[in-house]
Amino acid sequence: GKLSLYYQLSKPGIVIFVLISVAAGYALGHPLTEAFSVGRLMWTLVAMGCLSSGASALNQVQEHRIDAQMPRTQHRPIPSG
Repeated sequence: GKLSLYYQLSKPGIVIFVLISVAAGYALGHPLTEAFSVGRLMWTLVAMGCLSSGASALNQVQEHRIDAQMPRTQHRPIPSG
């Protein structure tokens, strides 16, 4: 149903790699003199996950005409209606 379409629209496979990169950057950039805040890391990952999902959806909105013409992308949520 609709939840499946939102899942496809957000491209979770790409978002996972973005979140891995963010977590690695967060850990490497954290000062050794301060206590590591898992809560702050989690909020950072949630925010970046939302941002990355929104960027994927916006990209699909912008390219819906081209996606409708290509066999590989014509079944994405927006071009398929």
